[in-house]
Amino acid sequence: MKVNDETIEKLENLSMLEISDKEGMKQKLSEVLSFMENLKEVKDTEVKEENKTNYREDIVVKKSDLKDFFEQSDKVVNGSFEVPKIL
Repeated sequence: MKVNDETIEKLENLSMLEISDKEGMKQKLSEVLSFMENLKEVKDTEVKEENKTNYREDIVVKKSDLKDFFEQSDKVVNGSFEVPKIL
């Protein structure tokens, strides 16, 4: 993708920011996009299975099995835990 003045103008409008160094921004965006193009060439099929990080195996829990958890809480509303508002 070519970064030109029109691209920078669209970026300014979408972000509602004024870009003071438009030439510098064009150069930086071009570098980022060039790097992204290089990532497309990386073959991820060569990643070995042993490099994965699995802390635990995901286990599907049936909704009926959650009854024990709900019994331990005093704030359950419509099958969900009610938590205090933060904001």
